[in-house]
Amino acid sequence: MHSIRHKALKDAEGLGLVAFNAAARVSPPSVPMPTVRTWQAEHYLAFLPRTSGDHYGEALWLLALATGMREGEILAGRWRDLDLVLPNERGGPIWPRNLTRHSNLLQERSGVLRLRFHDLRHTSATIALETGVPVKVVAERLGHASTRFTRDIYLHVSPHMRNEAATLIGQALNRGRPKPAVTKL
Repeated sequence: MHSIRHKALKDAEGLGLVAFNAAARVSPPSVPMPTVRTWQAEHYLAFLPRTSGDHYGEALWLLALATGMREGEILAGRWRDLDLVLPNERGGPIWPRNLTRHSNLLQERSGVLRLRFHDLRHTSATIALETGVPVKVVAERLGHASTRFTRDIYLHVSPHMRNEAATLIGQALNRGRPKPAVTKL
């Protein structure tokens, strides 16, 4: 809201409608970064088998995890957008409310951390970044205008990333050093 007011008042000041831009004299409020909840490998590996034979189809869940598409993008997809259409059990549209209930039920049956459907998008981005997909590619796939937004939201430090960092740093520090001799007793 601050940036909208600032721009409007700046324009009004330029047009002589106001004497000065009051928004330029105050600091914008700080907005806390949202907490991103994601599944680890053991979660989605426990969840995906439960989707086999699911009346919404395994494709819906794989599409969400593989692409990071938003719920609305998946449910409101048009024929020209995808070669895949995801109908409900009667061949009609899947309503978001029903998808949420069904997702919660599958998660409960899988015994996994319960996430919102949108958190599958976060999981997809995290998987991509953890496996080395460049942040520029992840940002583009998610439709973000900048890599900064993608880094700020999705590049949280996971246990996998901590372990990978320790391994890489250890390899770098040991590069070129002779291996210690092993003596047998």
